[in-house]
Amino acid sequence: GYYNYYHKLKTIIIPYFCDFKLNEINQNILQEFIFAKKEHYSPKSIRDIIMVVKSVLFSAEEDGIIKVPKIRLHYPEMKNEEYHILTDDEYTKLYKWLENHMTQSSAGVLIAMETGMRIGEVCGLKWNDVDFDKGTIQVRRTVSRVYMADSKTSKIVIGTPKTSSGNRTIPISERFAEILIRKKADCENEDTFVCTNFDQPTEPRTLRQYYDRQLKKLGIPRTTFHALRHGFATRCVEAGIDPKTVAAIMGHKNCDITLDVYTSCTTKMKQNAISKLDENYWMEESKND
Repeated sequence: GYYNYYHKLKTIIIPYFCDFKLNEINQNILQEFIFAKKEHYSPKSIRDIIMVVKSVLFSAEEDGIIKVPKIRLHYPEMKNEEYHILTDDEYTKLYKWLENHMTQSSAGVLIAMETGMRIGEVCGLKWNDVDFDKGTIQVRRTVSRVYMADSKTSKIVIGTPKTSSGNRTIPISERFAEILIRKKADCENEDTFVCTNFDQPTEPRTLRQYYDRQLKKLGIPRTTFHALRHGFATRCVEAGIDPKTVAAIMGHKNCDITLDVYTSCTTKMKQNAISKLDENYWMEESKND
């Protein structure tokens, strides 16, 4: 959430990069940072930190301050227990369970699985953000628990998406729209939150805990809620959707962030690549015969 990014910015990013000008931060500088910090932070934390730095750079580029160079980085390998994308069987098992045991919370998890929305965006979704005629979801707000440094307390805040590109329209399939329509039948007021059916939202922690309980109930290895977002992006790439379109759906300013942080090279992708290579080679051979 917000405090997590704020903490990384204050304690890690600013101390390390404070002597650099924005236009000096390039691929080599970021790679040196990764090498310097890989013994101190988990692979996931390093990716999160780099994502924050990239977001700052792309915001500066959008404002015409700098031109961001092409950035391709090598990250420490993720540990299995730290980062696990649901397999196809696990995904199907969870999806069917949620669909057959539909509650406000299960609707929220299904939305994350179907759209790649962040947990705060799911919690902030209202029924009037869903256009069933057009088959779209409009991301307009996000819910987070914000740490108040002065009072050392926290509170729930309903705000706008993290970036201008975060305010976006996401298409949904007819099949999923029908699932949501059935759930909407319980709703008396469209200006209520999907995950509660009330005028007050649930907080990300509550939805995350619900998700964890369902995984445990179904015997699925524990994985983070945010991994649903990773899994969505990876499935999009597996399906052949171009990175620019995936980035737009995910709410990223630049497809580099999507490719670097939110996709994994799965066995299926590797197999498809080899099959395509093999197919292209023998097609050329047959032409030469």
